[in-house]
Amino acid sequence: MRNNLTYIRVQTNSLPSHCYQTSKAPEINLIDIETFFNPTYLNQTTVVISSQATLDAQVCDFRWP
Repeated sequence: MRNNLTYIRVQTNSLPSHCYQTSKAPEINLIDIETFFNPTYLNQTTVVISSQATLDAQVCDFRWP
């Protein structure tokens, strides 16, 4: 806990936790992410995903970067 906020940290090498069969071995990807745990958001909205177009509009927005 820092600044009265709880954080969660995830670290992985992204290797599978099971046997794999492929001609190319999996590559190690060192990933280290830390973020707020259970944050409170202002102005939350609920979006009902009832069509492919609605889903695309939510998850395929390339303006975010």
